[in-house]
Amino acid sequence: MQLPFEKYMKIKDAIIILGPGKSGTTLLNDILALHQDLFWVSTYLNKYPNHPWLSLLNNFQTIGVIEKFTRSRQKFPRPAESFPFWAHYIRNFRFNPKNFNEQDILNAQDAVKKINRYQIGERFITKLTGPSRWRFLEEIFDNPYIIWLDRDPKAVIASFYSYKWKYKNQPEIFKKKEKAELIKEYVTYYNNLQIDKVNLRRFRYCEVYYEDLVDNPAVFLAKLCNFLELEYSKSFKQKVNTWGILKKTNSKYQKIFTPQEISLIENLLSK
Repeated sequence: MQLPFEKYMKIKDAIIILGPGKSGTTLLNDILALHQDLFWVSTYLNKYPNHPWLSLLNNFQTIGVIEKFTRSRQKFPRPAESFPFWAHYIRNFRFNPKNFNEQDILNAQDAVKKINRYQIGERFITKLTGPSRWRFLEEIFDNPYIIWLDRDPKAVIASFYSYKWKYKNQPEIFKKKEKAELIKEYVTYYNNLQIDKVNLRRFRYCEVYYEDLVDNPAVFLAKLCNFLELEYSKSFKQKVNTWGILKKTNSKYQKIFTPQEISLIENLLSK
């Protein structure tokens, strides 16, 4: 349902990173959010969404020495998946609602604009994983740029299993389930996301792959910046080149699953 307020209120030229989860979206968000023209929701703002002034601290990430030092350090503000931020403003956000309260939408838009009062950058970037949430995106943003980052599905399923996805707070239930049952559950979820992502093509949409990102980050980011209409500046390129990205991580699933289990995954994926 389209809400009855003017389109100009929507956030223009935003960049949304999406994917099935465990597909490299965190890595891509960490790197791309360092572009000098972008501003974002930080780990601090996720925890304290009513304090947009905390976004002042995001500006420290423009200083190369500080940015490198704070990588993988949770006590420092870094780009983050913005789920808690949106959930604070949008009621029932975790349940992926189809209809929205007008005031919730306006409050969320205003919250994003307040971030930009404190952080340098002209365009908003954020990350979400799982369902496309295209209805939410359509209400908040004006024809955003969508990056869907996917990965070898066997590697994604292996990560779901390793991290006990959906059962992190219910380890006993996880232990009671047969491995084949969990595989079927995770593959079904992945397949459903592949169907759902079609809804994102109503926006400016680009589908990219984790394997290309890790194989040649500089080329990958240059092409992505071209799609996003961002300058692939010398300063941003230098930041990209400082990231030591691990390669050949997709084969880990071979250590997690037996040949029979891999065959089961492949069969389920082909349906």
